[in-house]
Amino acid sequence: MTKKRSFVLIAIVVIMALSVLGLVACKKPADVDGVKNDNNLQTEQTTPNYNGDKDEVSDDESPVASVGFGFELVGSDENAYYTITDASFANINGKKYAEIIIPDVYNEKPVKAINNEVFKKFDSLSSVIVLGHNLEIIGDGAFRDCAALATFEFFEAADTGDYTMVPLKSIGNSAFMNCNALGKLVFSDKLETLGLGAFRNCSKLESIVIPEKVTEIPAQTFQGCSSLRYIQLSKETTSIGAEAFDKCTNLLVISENEIDVPDDNKVKLPSSVILPSKVTSLGEKAFNACTKITNITLPEGIVNINEGTFYGCTAMAEVTLQGEIVEIDDNAFRNCSGIKKFTTPSSLRRIGKNAFRNTSKLESITLNQSLHTIDDGAFLLSGIKSINILGGVTYIGKEAFAECKKLSKVVFPATLSVIGDGAFRETGVEKMDVSTGEDGVEIETPTGILEITYEFTGTVEQWNAVIKNGPSFWGNINSQIKIICNGSAGEQVDLVLTQVPVENE
Repeated sequence: MTKKRSFVLIAIVVIMALSVLGLVACKKPADVDGVKNDNNLQTEQTTPNYNGDKDEVSDDESPVASVGFGFELVGSDENAYYTITDASFANINGKKYAEIIIPDVYNEKPVKAINNEVFKKFDSLSSVIVLGHNLEIIGDGAFRDCAALATFEFFEAADTGDYTMVPLKSIGNSAFMNCNALGKLVFSDKLETLGLGAFRNCSKLESIVIPEKVTEIPAQTFQGCSSLRYIQLSKETTSIGAEAFDKCTNLLVISENEIDVPDDNKVKLPSSVILPSKVTSLGEKAFNACTKITNITLPEGIVNINEGTFYGCTAMAEVTLQGEIVEIDDNAFRNCSGIKKFTTPSSLRRIGKNAFRNTSKLESITLNQSLHTIDDGAFLLSGIKSINILGGVTYIGKEAFAECKKLSKVVFPATLSVIGDGAFRETGVEKMDVSTGEDGVEIETPTGILEITYEFTGTVEQWNAVIKNGPSFWGNINSQIKIICNGSAGEQVDLVLTQVPVENE
């Protein structure tokens, strides 16, 4: 072999050796600076950042957790875990990530919580994916005001390779408040608590299933969820807080049983609200302005219908009371213009101020012997035609039956002691003059006189004691008011009331 050929061969061998060494030098070790190179550990140096693109994840590929979170270790023993304290990397310096992927572990410890307000006002965030199964707690206001957030999902690659239920135990106060793009959430049976206003103003949320361990629906939980139609409550539910479903203007069905929600959102189930049998407390304005509810059944444990509970439920036609109701509080059924009849339970003691105000279709109400107070404005502007106020009632408040233009007969009990000013102002059926026209057709002409019959089961002396300070504002200026006292030796006595309202007073 010549010297020239030997030199070329040696050069080729050297070049190949250097190439191999270069490849080895460029390969990253499995452990750098003590941090394993896998998708479950979050470090800015070793884990590729999820850039917010909406690339689909295939069935055999797990999503990669986002990078840049702040973490805090909670505890120091084998039960220690990390909580996410900061995610500002995704919402600053012009970075507006549409999707965030929450890690399952960090530094070989589970990530179990998201602290308060971590993602608050991330206005471009539309999707959150949770890796693994460790996340249990979402803090107060964690996703509040994320107006574009439409999906919140859990990914368990080792299990199904698909998106499944979120295994949370606790959702904090206002956690998803004002997430008005959020359409659906499904939770596992691990969920135990919901915070105040947790889903307030989630205006696209249409249906939700509350797991069995959740026994309380706190105040304002679903307030302003104007698209919410179907709620399956836990059978263990004991209380529904103030304004919990306030302004859920499309709410149709509440049940403790499974609801067969239509696939087509244009198809709607008939309205039926049957509260779980263990519910004992309804907060103020719990169903305020739920304008699509047509009927509701209250369980035996309910003893008070609190202030404004069903205020403005304009379609409500039927209310079924199964319990020993003691009080119907102020404004409880105000503006429930669909109610036609109402039977009060034998336990009822008080009907509050404006409780049935402006119930224009309410023509019949049955009272009971236990009732002692009909408060101010209780039936103002209602459609009642006649009413028998049974013995036991001592107080009828101001304007209690004012402007009831269909009311033609009232029976007062001998137990009565107070009739408030204007209790029957502008009340009565207008008298009509009837004449016959040239063609023989009867013509009715309004006279402006309101007619009504009042009966008092006691004596004249008892009646005079009730009105000793002078009743005022009976009927209208043209009314001729008479009271028939049929407790005087069995005789009916006409008692003329001389005090009638002054015009414009």
